[in-house]
Amino acid sequence: MNIRSLALCVGLFFAGSSASAATIVSYTLSGSAGNWTYDFSVTNNISGGASIYFFGVKLGDVPEYGVSGIPSSWESDQLFNDSYDNSINGGSTTIYNNTWDTGVDSVGRIQTGQTLSGFKVTVDTIAAQSSVQWFAYGYGGIAPSDDGHFADDGNPGYEGLAFNAVAAVPEPSTWAMMILGFAGIGFVTYRRRNKMALNAA
Repeated sequence: MNIRSLALCVGLFFAGSSASAATIVSYTLSGSAGNWTYDFSVTNNISGGASIYFFGVKLGDVPEYGVSGIPSSWESDQLFNDSYDNSINGGSTTIYNNTWDTGVDSVGRIQTGQTLSGFKVTVDTIAAQSSVQWFAYGYGGIAPSDDGHFADDGNPGYEGLAFNAVAAVPEPSTWAMMILGFAGIGFVTYRRRNKMALNAA
């Protein structure tokens, strides 16, 4: 690799890492098989002053309505809970089955730089999902046309994947297997060194 290629790669890396997502969604997970509760947090990084007023996720099989928590000044948008997709506005055809909005009240909207939690969904799946598809819409202000949104600059829509905010902690059996594996590697290395020392003598 020559110097120019290396410089180009470094430049692209820093250019890509400086662009921030307009909306960041993460979740914490509680419960157990057959009774999982996802608690979503939404962060508004939309530049241009747009506030988030409409949010939704796809969890489990469609249709399934499992909203179990609603932040203050928000409401569960039951009109769309089993059939909402963003294709009419230029987004994906993913069908979101759990949605919330602020209604006509602008008080609860998520302002730029703010994070709001408490968007909860409870599902009866056996396994928890490792990621969750989401969407969010902003209103007011003007979003930059190059920040990856669909719909128009005054009512920007965003879609993405949310991941569990808490890193997974290995179970005790996983730790035991890992320790046994390292011990096995250490033992094999020890035996090889002793065998080489005997052959050299």
